[in-house]
Amino acid sequence: MPTVITIPDELFARLQKHAVPFVDTPLTVIERALTALEEGDEDAQIPKGGSDVRAFNPAAAPNLTFSTPQIAKVGKKMLAKAKTYWNPIMYAVIEEAAKRGISQADISSVIAVPYIEGRNEENGYKFVEKANISVQGQDANSAWKQAYRIASSFGIAVEVEFSWQNTEKAAMPNVAGSFYVEGE
Repeated sequence: MPTVITIPDELFARLQKHAVPFVDTPLTVIERALTALEEGDEDAQIPKGGSDVRAFNPAAAPNLTFSTPQIAKVGKKMLAKAKTYWNPIMYAVIEEAAKRGISQADISSVIAVPYIEGRNEENGYKFVEKANISVQGQDANSAWKQAYRIASSFGIAVEVEFSWQNTEKAAMPNVAGSFYVEGE
């Protein structure tokens, strides 16, 4: 028989700060918090089965302009909230490929955006140390296309939940979406 508890308003307000709107319940937030404590990882977990989140084909992504990733997981690693943007997702996929022992030459062969071998952090380039490649930052659409291309080429699992901003310029204002790239 389940245990019933009373949560003080202050604690409930703290739980709400960590909830994904229209997806989480107090129970799912508590489960995530316990999982993070047990794993020693305080990053969020991707909610399963949120009915308000539309799954999109990652190979044929809709226009992502004016969209913001909310949660991202590359391989088995959940990205920190501060790195949950389209470009850091692309960099994380490149880093994961390098961690798996994929050579710089093989990674470079599937990169379709501007890159330079070695360190360069000028003109919008970001150095991905593990791959020894500097990749130029992209708009949301190009960053996702590149992340998908690398992930699908090397069997890297990627999960992203995102939402479009509330603006007429967005492809789907106020809609939440997700991508899932199957990996090994």
